[in-house]
Amino acid sequence: MEKIPSGIYMILNRLNGKRYIGSAVNLEGRRKRHFRNLRNGKNGNSHLQNAYDKYGGDAFGWEVLKYVEDPEKLIPWEDIYLGVYWPTGLLYNKCPVAGSLLGIKREKESKETCRKKSEAAFKRWSGGEPNPMLGRHHSAETKQKKREIALKNWADEEYVQRQHDTNPMLWNTKRGEQNHNYGRHASAEAKKKMKEAALKRRMAGERNPMYGRKHSAKTKHKISVALKKSWARRKHAEHLLVLAQLIKILQMRLGRLTAAA
Repeated sequence: MEKIPSGIYMILNRLNGKRYIGSAVNLEGRRKRHFRNLRNGKNGNSHLQNAYDKYGGDAFGWEVLKYVEDPEKLIPWEDIYLGVYWPTGLLYNKCPVAGSLLGIKREKESKETCRKKSEAAFKRWSGGEPNPMLGRHHSAETKQKKREIALKNWADEEYVQRQHDTNPMLWNTKRGEQNHNYGRHASAEAKKKMKEAALKRRMAGERNPMYGRKHSAKTKHKISVALKKSWARRKHAEHLLVLAQLIKILQMRLGRLTAAA
């Protein structure tokens, strides 16, 4: 299966220089969905949607800023590009941090709805409200209906594209005959060992060396200083890479303009 390119993209308004920056596991799928939603007036970013309605589709272009092979590095790279462009004031993005809701104001009704959902979820997970299916089983008819719905969903290209975007790690997993354990079954002893190994990795509860203990204020301060230094060095190095790429892009565009003149 051919690997789907992922990376950081930009939607540029050629008339005023403003842009929207985002990241996607499936760049082509994200491009199609963005412009389809813009044409239908359903884009999730109201600033971008309003500008599209005002200037028209011909004013907007798509550009890939950077290809990123590791999906887990998409958000950090998007954060870097947002940090570079945010001070210019030429972004349609509502937040200066990738994957953050900072700066987005909720209406009072929305806050109340979120509070109710949060309380309901807490009750369910804390045992306040048992799972409605506890001790019950789906009938054969219900199972068949769920199966038919699943088959219908996976036959839909848009649904498959959403799975690509939201579950990159699952999508990269080898399944079926490609999996090295295909057709094999683990013994009871092997399952027990795997369970014990997983519990050790989690280091939860009494297995954690810090169980029942707390870091002193001095230790917390040392950890905080060390982490800040580490992130500062990493951010500095990544910013230098981005600036180098931006300079390269500007030089290429300048070369094209010179050649055209």
